[in-house]
Amino acid sequence: MDAAELEKTIFQILHELTSIPTSELSLEDNLRTDVNLDSVSSLELLGMIDEEFGIEIDLYEVRDVKTIRDIVELAHTKTLP
Repeated sequence: MDAAELEKTIFQILHELTSIPTSELSLEDNLRTDVNLDSVSSLELLGMIDEEFGIEIDLYEVRDVKTIRDIVELAHTKTLP
């Protein structure tokens, strides 16, 4: 999966989780303040990403994730062959 497809899919996952239209999401959006993800919804996001891409992202890896770009880049590194 290329980076553009990955980004589009993560935007769709965020839409499903938050009901924010994908057209209103930006890579620079802060997951906590702009997308309003709390700790529970952040865990849901990780589960949805895991389910969609078949990758496992552990809590240690996401401690520095702040923006949508951060989560896209992390997922991208996990999906590389």
